[in-house]
Amino acid sequence: VTAYYAESDPVSNALVLTEITTGTIPANEGVFLLAATATPGYFVPATTTTTLATDNKLLNSAGTPYTIVANDYVLANANNVTAIYNATIGTTLAMNKAYLNLSPAEAARFSLSFDGTTTAIEAIDAERNNENVDIYDLSGRRVRQAAKGIYVIGNKKVIVK
Repeated sequence: VTAYYAESDPVSNALVLTEITTGTIPANEGVFLLAATATPGYFVPATTTTTLATDNKLLNSAGTPYTIVANDYVLANANNVTAIYNATIGTTLAMNKAYLNLSPAEAARFSLSFDGTTTAIEAIDAERNNENVDIYDLSGRRVRQAAKGIYVIGNKKVIVK
């Protein structure tokens, strides 16, 4: 398993993912983990607050769940496609998960680069991410906006607090 942190490259407008080569993931840092196979891996939690010597763009929900706000993006699987998606405002990201917060301008020109090699994820389709998804209550009625409660949003059950 390889851990990567993310830096913004102002020249290419890419989010450059750089391998952490120290063998230790610093505490309270968001990272992407990449494995060659689906074999489970185990990590010992960091016990110090050492930080990366860089401006890591991956934020984290270390120690507590995080409520998604506007312009948050998460790595997720939707319809069997794993990609970085614009997260649904008000949903909860479990603790110890990484996410990005990108302005609409940053999202429009976003691409990923692993150690200088751009991945197949070339850009976030900001227009598609902003499309309205149907929201249904548990009785199957379509609603305009989710208030407190449980809803089906984009074929997923979501708790809005």
